[in-house]
Amino acid sequence: MTWISVKDEMPPDDLMRVLFCWRNEFGKHRTALGRFIRARTEESQNDDCDGDCADCSWGDMDDNGQCWKIEGWYEEPHESEYYYNIFSKVTHWARLPAPPE
Repeated sequence: MTWISVKDEMPPDDLMRVLFCWRNEFGKHRTALGRFIRARTEESQNDDCDGDCADCSWGDMDDNGQCWKIEGWYEEPHESEYYYNIFSKVTHWARLPAPPE
């Protein structure tokens, strides 16, 4: 596995799962499974917004009132179908290895 700096390359749009890393507020490296979502490419599904993303940090409303996920890195928890935004500055990412046969 090779770590790729986000300064050099971002994951392609069709790559749904990658490992990514960042430093937390204490300077410790953290890694997570997830993906990068580009601006206005995926609808926001956060129930906390109650359909109004104007006051919601999880959404970006376009001129037609459509609520989109904000661009950024999203962690995929082990037992959830939702991705959670990582607000820390991600520095590197890596493709996942192929699963065993």
